[in-house]
Amino acid sequence: MQFHQFAEKYLQPLEDTSKKLAQTELLAQMFSEIAAEEIDKYLYLLLGQMGPNFRNPQFQFGVQFMLYSLAELQPLKAELAENLFGEAVNNVAVEDQKKLLSKRYKRLGDIGLLAEEVLKELVTTSHNSTFADLTVPDVFDRLWQITEISGEGSQEEKIHVVAKLLRQLQPLSARYVARILLGDMRLGVSDKTILDALSWYMAGDKSQRHALDEVYQRHPDIGVIAQHVRSGGIEAARKLDVALGTPILPALCDRLKTTEEMIEKMGKVIAEPKYDGTRVQIHWDARTETVKTFTRNLDENSEMFPELKQDLLELPVESVIFDAEAVGYDPETDQLVNFQTTIKRKRKHGVAEMAETIPLRFFVFDVLFKDGQSQMHIPLDQRKEIIEHIISAKTNTVVVAPYITTSDPIELKVFHEEQLTAGLEGAVIKKSHGEYLSGRQSFNWVKLKEKEGSKAKLTDTIDAIVLGYYYGRGKRTQFGIGAFLVGILDSKNDSVLTLAKIGTGLTDDQWREMKVRCDSLHEKQSKSIKNYDFQTVIPDQLQPDVLVPLGLVVEVAADEITQSPLHTAKLALRFPRLVKFRDDKSVEQATTLDELKQIRVA
Repeated sequence: MQFHQFAEKYLQPLEDTSKKLAQTELLAQMFSEIAAEEIDKYLYLLLGQMGPNFRNPQFQFGVQFMLYSLAELQPLKAELAENLFGEAVNNVAVEDQKKLLSKRYKRLGDIGLLAEEVLKELVTTSHNSTFADLTVPDVFDRLWQITEISGEGSQEEKIHVVAKLLRQLQPLSARYVARILLGDMRLGVSDKTILDALSWYMAGDKSQRHALDEVYQRHPDIGVIAQHVRSGGIEAARKLDVALGTPILPALCDRLKTTEEMIEKMGKVIAEPKYDGTRVQIHWDARTETVKTFTRNLDENSEMFPELKQDLLELPVESVIFDAEAVGYDPETDQLVNFQTTIKRKRKHGVAEMAETIPLRFFVFDVLFKDGQSQMHIPLDQRKEIIEHIISAKTNTVVVAPYITTSDPIELKVFHEEQLTAGLEGAVIKKSHGEYLSGRQSFNWVKLKEKEGSKAKLTDTIDAIVLGYYYGRGKRTQFGIGAFLVGILDSKNDSVLTLAKIGTGLTDDQWREMKVRCDSLHEKQSKSIKNYDFQTVIPDQLQPDVLVPLGLVVEVAADEITQSPLHTAKLALRFPRLVKFRDDKSVEQATTLDELKQIRVA
């Protein structure tokens, strides 16, 4: 299929409707028209990506570079500049062209619409309507080549290559290629939408969605799943299993109120410390001596952990996937440090120096894959035995997370209190016979978390989504922010509901950091910004001065939860305050409305 057909038949109609059913049916129709071996490229481009979230090379190509590329499309004559921008220009050099384009961009607010309009004007003025017959795979390959441009002079080269590509596209196609380059397709389509559409393609309804979810949990590459569905239906998709280098969606904790309720509902359990660190999924291939690590958001962060390889070389395995918690420690006292110190390791430069300053221990609490075989369906108590067999006590970096096995609620509570006394966040409790289940399922994992000073009167803190901020007054004018609005997920309705307006409890440095983090989301260049199809519901009375794209999750404490006629969650937080930024959590992992109600009645 030629790219202009793809844009006209699918991309624009998807953008023009916000109805999920209409989008689902349109995508299902698209699946029937595309060969299995090419469908992955169509889907990645549709999502504004060059691969799945965990293997998505970046263009490193921002708005300013795109403006230069548009200015290069052809010499911009004075009469054309006046036609485009409503002002006469005598000397239209590249810099002048870029300034004119910048003004136009500010009015449109969308680089894709700007690219489309410029090409329309160029076609009209030059009377040239001859375009290259680029197919969707052609465009994908051309874009992939841009991701590989690096080194000295790479930005200038990218500008020229992008201009050359845009010149060969029809105006509507240019709209979407420009957006792809900036990672902002604006279609409201996510992996979740595509899974619905794959079920619709196979069965004419969502009846195959559960089976697809199971596949996605262990192999979350929407392009590969679609290839298997297109070639052999759900049975072919079910053959996709755990694979080294492809992260598994992590298991998460439900909430229960008491240790008595936990034992009653779960039976014999395994209890582990709840570390205040960062979740890490470790993939190790001893045959190639390759280690890859992934965050709980499925972003690869292997460069953060140069110390891992040496310990992994000592393990008696050919291949393994561990679920672990990385926690920094003080090399002088051997004491674990807090989350904010550990997260300083999240950097691209000076990694080796920081590894010496803040060394890490990787507390392994689960094994998901070993020597070519998935371990996810093996009971947890047996997986624990496998971990202890693999990991030697001699290693200092990769260690076995301590645990107890019990059916006694009193023993469980004592263990939890011991973790609090040791400065940890409490205990995580898991069914001893449970399989590894991604997400929150069947009370397979639950948490018992209390920490004086961070939770106040609530039984737990809340992972909330930042929706926007308000300009500051008085002293806070220096920060440009005086309060921010947070929300939670209503997973049943695919929406984000407002919960609290937070204006206290932050240090000056945290206010500055909040402003920087919020504003940086507008750049839409970060790998952490994904295509969310949640609808954000904000009442008029709470509209922020600056809306923030979904992407920033913060941990919030409060004294209590009350009824609210104003907030769209119909609940609100009393005395809410920031605990910390949760860089390790994605929007989908924020607290849900159902979970909030559990906290409220606990």
